[in-house]
Amino acid sequence: RIGDAIDFARAGVAKGMRGIVFKAHHESTVTRAMMAMKMVPGIECYGSLALNSFTGGFNVYFVAQALAAGARYVWMPTIHARHHIQLIGAGSYGIPSMTLGKNMYDKNGLSILDDSGAVLSSVKDIVAMAKEYNAPIGTGHISEVEIFALQKVCNDIGTRMCLTHAFFPRGTIEFVRQVAEGGAYVEVSAVVAYPMSRH
Repeated sequence: RIGDAIDFARAGVAKGMRGIVFKAHHESTVTRAMMAMKMVPGIECYGSLALNSFTGGFNVYFVAQALAAGARYVWMPTIHARHHIQLIGAGSYGIPSMTLGKNMYDKNGLSILDDSGAVLSSVKDIVAMAKEYNAPIGTGHISEVEIFALQKVCNDIGTRMCLTHAFFPRGTIEFVRQVAEGGAYVEVSAVVAYPMSRH
């Protein structure tokens, strides 16, 4: 990355931002957010977590602890999502300079669905915990089928959902519109939106 939490908090203040959420694919960012807010006055800093194998996948205990400690955003699996691995490959973000080292990934990946296509009970528990803390659920790098299943769970429980970087890696306008019409927020991420010729 081009900086750490303190660098980004300072940049946020310089741009007049009120707050910032820190995301990492491999750990909770709660403590770095706390440190950044102590070091940089004038901006609210929040932590989050992505449910990759690094953090135990759909580990309800880890999620409960992170939310209690101050996490305000929960992402479904990203680099360890089964869909990500099937599309891009294990250990890769699709960018040569961003790859995981040996023993940092598996070849199967994580899915929010069981073998019958039902949403895992642990995922439902995590969605319910997120609602308790008013934390949105991000879709991470899960498949379109999983996203629609997750959206139903979020809508049933009343938890906000955000379609993570809507056009990565292959989101279409029709798909994005359908998810938005279902009540989700849509994240348009600059890092994958420019140049627009890619999409």
